[in-house]
Amino acid sequence: MFDDTIAAIATPLGEGGLAVVRISGAQTLAVADKCFVPVGKSSSKPSAATTHTIHFGQIVRKGQQVDEVLLSVMRAPRTYTREDIVEITCHGGLLPAKMVLDTVLESGARLALPGEFTKRAFLNGRIDLAQAEAVADLIGSRTELALRAANEQLAGKLSQRINQLRDDMMKILAHVEAHIDFPDEDIAPDTKAQLIGRLERGVVFMDELLRTANEGQILRRGIRAAIIGDPTQANQVYSINCSATTAPSSRRFRVRRVIPSRKPRTFAGCRWCSLTRRACAKAATKSKSRASAAAGRLWTKPNLFCTCSTPPSR
Repeated sequence: MFDDTIAAIATPLGEGGLAVVRISGAQTLAVADKCFVPVGKSSSKPSAATTHTIHFGQIVRKGQQVDEVLLSVMRAPRTYTREDIVEITCHGGLLPAKMVLDTVLESGARLALPGEFTKRAFLNGRIDLAQAEAVADLIGSRTELALRAANEQLAGKLSQRINQLRDDMMKILAHVEAHIDFPDEDIAPDTKAQLIGRLERGVVFMDELLRTANEGQILRRGIRAAIIGDPTQANQVYSINCSATTAPSSRRFRVRRVIPSRKPRTFAGCRWCSLTRRACAKAATKSKSRASAAAGRLWTKPNLFCTCSTPPSR
C-alpha cells in the first residue's frame, strides 16, 4: 500500500544500554543493505537473510564505522505493520542512536511521523481501530489495572464483542429488508419475536458498554484529588470509600479529606507555628529576609519568638 520506507528510534531517548532503530516499508531490505556490513560466517546481508533472524555486524557511514549492532530481519506479512521490517539494536545514548538513524535516512528511508508504524498496521489490516487505541493506552498505562485493560483490548476482546453485535444487527437488517422487498411473504410470528429479542439484547449490550466508559477513563487517566487543610493546626482525617456501583466488579478509591481542628495546639512548642520554640527562633535569626519582609513580620511573646506571617485566629 505504501511505496516509501520509514524509520525512527523505537526506544525512549536518553542514556541507556541499548537503543532500537526500526525500519518498515517496501524498500526496507534494500535500505539496510546499504548501511549494514555483516561480521562473521553466520551473518549475512539483510536481503539474503531468512525471516525472523538476527545478524551481527556494523553500521557503516561513508566508509567509517558508526556502531556495532544486532540486526533483526522480519519479512512480510508476519510483522507488526505487515511490511518488511528491520530492527537495528545499537548502543544506547543520544549520539549513537542518532548517528545510526541518520545513516539509515541517508540510505533512502524517511523519518517516520509519530505513531506512523501503528497507523500502517491499522491501514494494512494488522489491527483494528480499537486495538490501535489500545497500543497508546498500553504504553501510557500507570497502574496494573490500566495495563490489564489495555492488554485485553489489544488482544481483541472488545473488538470481538463489537463484531458479534454487528453481525446480529446485520442479520436483523437482512430480515427487515427481505420483508420490505417481498411484502407478500410475511415474517412468521416466532421469527418476529426473535428479531425483537435480538434488538433488545443489542440495546442492553450497548448500555452496559456506555456505563463502563467512565470506569475506563478512570483506569487510563486516574483521579486527581486535592487534599486541603491547614498544616499548622491539628487535623482530623476521614476516609471516604467511593465505589463504582454500575460496574460488575466495583473498585474502591480511597480519598482523604483534611479538616482543620478549631482547638489550639497543646504540644510544648510555639503557639504561632508548627516549630518548637528553639527551632523557630533559630529560623528567624538565620533568615533575615523573611523577618524583614512585609509579609513576614516578627510576632513576639515573652520568651517566644516566631516568624509566622500572620497570627493564628483565636
